[in-house]
Amino acid sequence: MTADTNVLLDWADGTADVLDALTTIAERLPGTDKLVPPSALDELAFLCDSGDTEDVRQSARRAIRLLRDQSPFRPLLELPFPETAVETVARELRRRGLLPDEEVHDSFILAEAA
Repeated sequence: MTADTNVLLDWADGTADVLDALTTIAERLPGTDKLVPPSALDELAFLCDSGDTEDVRQSARRAIRLLRDQSPFRPLLELPFPETAVETVARELRRRGLLPDEEVHDSFILAEAA
């Protein structure tokens, strides 16, 4: 399983739906890695200082603390393939209309997960 930034923010905020989903995944797929790709980590770091609201900035800071201290997630600091491969797949996802053009960051997260 790969977590995107919104899942991490909701997890840090204790959003019931996300906590329930994580519990269900753990029950149904025990031992499954819960990975956080580099682009999601980058986006969290950006949101810590530049999120649109103070609530978003606080949620991002809380998510990073939780990732560091008590996380069911495993952050991936680097991938076993070149960044150019991620860029190519992400661009192709947008080109084919699988994600809107403006969802550059989401296309990177999806490419890294793939």
